[in-house]
Amino acid sequence: MMDIDAFLRTFYETISFQCGEKFKSHAFRRLFLPNASLLEAHGSVFVQKDIADHIAEFEDAVEHFPQLFTKGFQEIELSHEAIKSGGVWLVSSVYRKTYGEVSETGVNSMIVAARGDALQIASLVL
Repeated sequence: MMDIDAFLRTFYETISFQCGEKFKSHAFRRLFLPNASLLEAHGSVFVQKDIADHIAEFEDAVEHFPQLFTKGFQEIELSHEAIKSGGVWLVSSVYRKTYGEVSETGVNSMIVAARGDALQIASLVL
């Protein structure tokens, strides 16, 4: 079974891409349970989405605003804390994302569950 550190490295490698590369949407989707929940913060309001909506919005931004992705899109983990209980991890992952002239830091909060020999995200707050 993949450990949580390796899973998080895979997560950030999957979401990142170089200029001219496409977003690895199929690989990204496989990181999530089929019924995973996503909450995206918009100020103090959280909007619930499914993984397909999240991927579609990201791909739409890449397609319609290519000027933002002339240097690709990089999201790297700066640190994380993970608490394990049985086959479930509660993870708080601090990251920095850069694209175009933008550089932001944030926190991904996720519940990661063991499913067979793999780990998958059950819930993600971004």
